[in-house]
Amino acid sequence: YQKEHATGEFGSFNGDFRLGDEPPLGHYSMYSSLGGHGQFRVEEYRKPEYEVGVKFQGAPYLQGDDLKAEVSVDYYFGSPVVSADVSYEVRRSAYYKAYWRGWYSQWDFDGDDENDDDGEPEVFHGKGGRYYAPQEIITKGTGTTDAKGKLKIQVPSKRIDQDSLYTVTAKVVDKSRREVSGQASAKVTRAQIELGVSASRYVYTPGDRVSIKVRAADMDGKPVADQNLDITASTS
Repeated sequence: YQKEHATGEFGSFNGDFRLGDEPPLGHYSMYSSLGGHGQFRVEEYRKPEYEVGVKFQGAPYLQGDDLKAEVSVDYYFGSPVVSADVSYEVRRSAYYKAYWRGWYSQWDFDGDDENDDDGEPEVFHGKGGRYYAPQEIITKGTGTTDAKGKLKIQVPSKRIDQDSLYTVTAKVVDKSRREVSGQASAKVTRAQIELGVSASRYVYTPGDRVSIKVRAADMDGKPVADQNLDITASTS
């Protein structure tokens, strides 16, 4: 491929060309008369022979629990791969909820748009997403799948002052020497319930009625009923 191009107002240009139906495989290089260059690869797609899956049993966990994961290795046509060599790695990262302020009812813990008793639309300022910190390697290991194509992994969890996310990554090399991997993650927390607290407005004036909403949920975000709560209001 060779063609002349003119740069536009931003000093750049673009072009394209079509590869043949069966182009040579490997590295391709591109050069310009101004000295720039780049490269890309052309490879033939081959479907992996194996499929690797990982799942946790009994998640989410409390700190101190033994984490139990199962690796499954199967041929794509469904039969298990017996005596497959599996390498795995377990990583841990901090798992915490960050809060930011929202101004519409979709930021509510429940996502509803009901009204408070004061007749004003519910506007909550406490719903946040989960953030994940850098991971640290907890352990590495190898194993062999059984007659059902399974490998069981058990890892103890530590009691620390932070909720965690444990991730297991398993890798297998198929007969064509292609590495196939799978992974799964599980929450490991300090308690089975977390509380979310939100006010109906961000700013109040003296004499206003303050509406507070508290939501109890498990670590999968499902509501937990019949919980006795002590609530304290203070100023700062």
